[in-house]
Amino acid sequence: MYKQPDLLRRNVVRYLSSIPLLPLAGVGSASAAAGTFAFAGLKPDFETAVTGLTLTEDLRFGSSAMPSGTPVSAAIRTLADVAARFNPLEGDFGPDGAHQGGTGPATINSEVQRYATEFNPQNHVLEADGLRLQAVLSGGHYNTYLRGNVVTTGNGFNAGAEGASAPTRLADIGLTVADLAKIEVGTCITGGSNSGIAVVVAKDGGAGTITFEAVSSGIKTAYKGNWHVTFTTFAFARVAAEVSNGGMTTLKFKTPLASTVVPGMFAMGVNGDPGYYNDPQAADRARVASVAADRRSVTFDKPVRFGRPLKVLAPGGGNTGDGVLFVPGLSSGQIWSKRAYGPQRPGFQVQALAVEITMPAMPQFTGGGYYAKPAIDKAMAATPGMLWGYWPAVWFYSFNPDRIRAAPSPSPEVDVFELFTRLSNGPSTWTGFLHTQPYQRRVASPRGGLWAGNPSGNSNRGIQTRDAAYLVLPTPLASGQKRTVGVIWTRDKVVHYLDGVAVSESDWVTAQGLPHQLGINLACGSLSGNNASGLFFPQNDAQATGQFLTVHTIKTWEL
Repeated sequence: MYKQPDLLRRNVVRYLSSIPLLPLAGVGSASAAAGTFAFAGLKPDFETAVTGLTLTEDLRFGSSAMPSGTPVSAAIRTLADVAARFNPLEGDFGPDGAHQGGTGPATINSEVQRYATEFNPQNHVLEADGLRLQAVLSGGHYNTYLRGNVVTTGNGFNAGAEGASAPTRLADIGLTVADLAKIEVGTCITGGSNSGIAVVVAKDGGAGTITFEAVSSGIKTAYKGNWHVTFTTFAFARVAAEVSNGGMTTLKFKTPLASTVVPGMFAMGVNGDPGYYNDPQAADRARVASVAADRRSVTFDKPVRFGRPLKVLAPGGGNTGDGVLFVPGLSSGQIWSKRAYGPQRPGFQVQALAVEITMPAMPQFTGGGYYAKPAIDKAMAATPGMLWGYWPAVWFYSFNPDRIRAAPSPSPEVDVFELFTRLSNGPSTWTGFLHTQPYQRRVASPRGGLWAGNPSGNSNRGIQTRDAAYLVLPTPLASGQKRTVGVIWTRDKVVHYLDGVAVSESDWVTAQGLPHQLGINLACGSLSGNNASGLFFPQNDAQATGQFLTVHTIKTWEL
C-alpha cells in the first residue's frame, strides 16, 4: 500500500524520512501506573510498526473491488455493502431505524454543507476502485461577488445591534456609490473584523453609506482594523414571531427576504443573545420549499430544529433579535463505522489504522496572514483550481458503537487526518489534532520540538502552535493521487503517519472502556467563529461541486 511508484509520494516519504524524529517511545511509560499498557512496536515506519499486530479489517472499496484473500478482507462494491458496515451519520441508529445521539446531518462546527441522511448514489458514488464522497449543490448559489477593505484612517466599520447600528461610509470600506447597485439588502458579508457574519440592512447612495447589523460577528463600532469586507449571496432575516424548536414549518420575518433565497437552500438559526456572537446552528437543516410572494415568510420541507427557540427583540432590549441564516443547499457524504475501535476497550492495548484516499488536485498554497483585500485577491488569483472550504477528515470519535452506553462528556477525539483550504491553511498542510485531554507531542516538522498541552488555557486542549499542529509540505496533499493516512494508537500514545512515515508522536492517555467510531467525512467549510471571515467556504458553485473525497481501502490492526 505504501510503495506505489508515483513521484509525489516518494518525494513526501523522502521529505518526512529526512526530518529528525525523536526516538519513538512505548516502553517504560510513566502512565503505565495508571493502568495503560506499553507497546514496544512504535517505529517511524508504519509497515514495520504493525508487524506484531493482528490484521483485523481489510476493506476494499469500489464497484470492481476484490478482496485481498485474507479472512478479514471484504470488497465493498455496492451501497448495500456500505450500509452493512457503516452508518451515513455519526452516532447510532435504534431498532426502529431512527438516528439517535451523535451530531446528525448538521455538525457542531456550523459547517456549510448538510450530510445526506441515507446512502445515495449522488453523495456516495461507487467508482471502479473507490467510494467517492461527493458534494452536490441543489439550491441557491455560492457567489462572493464584491470585496472591500476597512480603511484604518477613516471613521471605521460598524455592525451594530438590531435597529441600532450606525451607517458605515462606503469610502471607509473601500467602495463607491456605483458598488451599491451590486449589493442587495438582506444579503450577508463576512469580515469587517477577525470573525463572523453581518447583514446588509440599508444602503443610501445620496449619503454614500451602507448599514450593517451584526449576525454572528459581535457588535462592531468604528472598527478600523485592516480587514476585508466580502459580500456573499448568503441571506439573513430576523423572525417576526418566536420560533419553537422542532414544531414549525412556516416562519415569518420582519423584513422581505433577499432575492438570493430560493427553494432548495438550507436554514440555520442564529441566536443574537448574548452579544451577537453565537454561531449559526441547526440540528437537522430544513430546506426551503417555497417563499411567499411578499417574501416575508418561508415554508420548509420539515419542521425547523435550530437547537433552541428563536426569539424576537423584547422592549428595552431584554432579548436580542434572533433570525435565520440561509445558505446554498449543498449536501455531501460521510461514513461512520458500526463497529467499535480503540485500544482503551477492555482486553485491547493497540489500535492501528491506515486509510487510502484520493483528494482533488489543487495548487500549492500553505496559507498565512491573509486578512486584507489586496492579499486575499492576490492569493486567490495565484491559486486557480483551489477548492476553498474543502475540509476532508478521517477521525475516531466516541459515542455508542456496538450499543455500548457509557460514553462520558466530553468524549476523547483522535483526528487521524484533516485538511483545510482557507486563508490560514491550504492543501499542502497536514493536520492531526487530539482533543479533550492534555498531552505532549513530538513532531517531525521543519522546526520540530516538544509541545505540552495546556489543560487550563485552552478549552478543548487541542494543539495551538503551528509547528506542532500543522506539517507544511513542499507539495499539495490534495494532489489527485492516492495518499495513505493513519495512526498507531496505544493506551498512552498516538503516532500519526502520512504515506507510511511517522509525522508525530503524542503522549495521550485515554480512559479505559470507552469505544470509538471511525468516521470519514467530506465537510465543505464552516461558518463558526472566525472561519467565515477566513473565507472557509466555497467562493463559487464550481468550487462547491468540485469537492470530493474518495476512499479506496481501510485497514485496521489490533492487539
